Amino acid sequence: MPPAPGIDYWRFRKYMAETPNHSVSALRAGLLCCCPEYGNGRLYSGYLQVVESRNVCGFALRKHDTGDGPAGFVVLIFGAVTVALAMWVELAYQPPYWVHLMIWAPTSRRLPCDATAGQGDSGRAPLQTQGFGF
Repeated sequence: MPPAPGIDYWRFRKYMAETPNHSVSALRAGLLCCCPEYGNGRLYSGYLQVVESRNVCGFALRKHDTGDGPAGFVVLIFGAVTVALAMWVELAYQPPYWVHLMIWAPTSRRLPCDATAGQGDSGRAPLQTQGFGF
């Protein structure tokens, strides 16, 4: 791979020689939840809890705050599954509306809470100390 125009060729060549060439499939690393650089090790210590640092290369992951992204993603997945199941039950069995209410209200409330349980505030400062005035 040639360097971009304006880049010193010898510095580029030295950099490429020092940089380890890890050929890890991004799809494989993502599906297995392992280190994208080395292809092994764990990225999560819990369901959605990111490890402090990668055990293979020692890269600190704690400083990369994901916010509510993973929890929102999980809630959207569970919502889509719940709606699909409710539609299937309606089309297959045609129960009264109160049966739907008794089945899907607790299910739609309980599943996302179980999936995101224990995530906590992940060490973030309270809103009052962030200057929001609450």
